Amino acid sequence: MKNFTLLFLVLLVSCTTPKPIKQSAAEIAYKNKDYKTALYLFTKSCDERNIVKSCIYVAIMHQKNEGIKNQAYRALDYYHKSCQLKSNNSCVRLSDILKTSQKNCQANNKNDCFVLARAYYNGFGLPQNFQQAIKLYTTGCNLGHNKSCANLGFMYHDGKVISVNYNMAVKYYRLSCDLSGATGCTNLGSMFADGYGVSQNYTTAVRYYKQGCNLGSILGCANLGLMYEAGAGTRRSYAKAIKYYTLSCEGGNGKGCKNLGVIYNAGYGIKKDRTKAVYYFKAACKNNYKSACKFY
Repeated sequence: MKNFTLLFLVLLVSCTTPKPIKQSAAEIAYKNKDYKTALYLFTKSCDERNIVKSCIYVAIMHQKNEGIKNQAYRALDYYHKSCQLKSNNSCVRLSDILKTSQKNCQANNKNDCFVLARAYYNGFGLPQNFQQAIKLYTTGCNLGHNKSCANLGFMYHDGKVISVNYNMAVKYYRLSCDLSGATGCTNLGSMFADGYGVSQNYTTAVRYYKQGCNLGSILGCANLGLMYEAGAGTRRSYAKAIKYYTLSCEGGNGKGCKNLGVIYNAGYGIKKDRTKAVYYFKAACKNNYKSACKFY
């Protein structure tokens, strides 16, 4: 009887001892303060698999500028998504952010006016209201917020919310660029490259693409690489094309990765290297540039 009792107790202990909680690769990276890797993995998990915990991590990391700079406003996007996925705490946090932003915007805080404008534009925690979004973007732009100016420019450029007006798009892109806005400079470069609202001028396009790239626009870097590859508005230089495509690709721009793959595959200004070409085609495909997926 004693042996049976002992055996029973051993079995009971072994069955009730909790197993260690398995951490995901993202959580391990976060714990090790590898925030860039953690943010990439959490974002992928949230965007592709709708994992609530990952969405909350992404929101918090944006708020705390962990793994990314100057995009705290995007916390709203991920609190909204996790709220939609039935996270009550995220709904509360979303509501708190919006209440704070409404109060601060009334006190002429340009960053909070921008947050509110995005909320109204996308319907994040507030009823979608394009006119209110335009009003708040205008307020933010007048207060010197470069992203507000850029978004206004895009709305006039895109024409889905306001009637297309390229002159107004150029105006707001220029205002954004003058305020050191990477997106504004890059989009202004595209207006000059395409001749929308201004006389087509590749040299000026190169200048604004370079300014956008230097301010951190990976699309600006990709477009600048294309200008150097084509010799448009500047002397053709495959070395500089590779430089700017690489900057763009490393920042997660699929277009830059694909163009690098083409250069290495064809040997433009450099020795052919199929291994590198495949590497960059895969990187482009991974970054949702689907036309590159067929090249490897």
